[in-house]
Amino acid sequence: MVTDLNKLPKDLGKKIHIERIKAEISQEELAEWAGVSVATLSKLERGVVLPTLETATRIANALQLTLPELFTFGY
Repeated sequence: MVTDLNKLPKDLGKKIHIERIKAEISQEELAEWAGVSVATLSKLERGVVLPTLETATRIANALQLTLPELFTFGY
């Protein structure tokens, strides 16, 4: 669960990266499936930017996660 909004970009980026690696897909594949550029996905994974709600939903769907699962950080 999100507890510190200042950490949200980094936590979300880490979650996207971990889930992408677990799914054994490349940044290019996830970017294509989510309808974003590879550059945008890279920025998201590094915690440089936050996605819009629409983009977060597309990423969650591409990773076969619900939106709440995408925003649940257990590390």
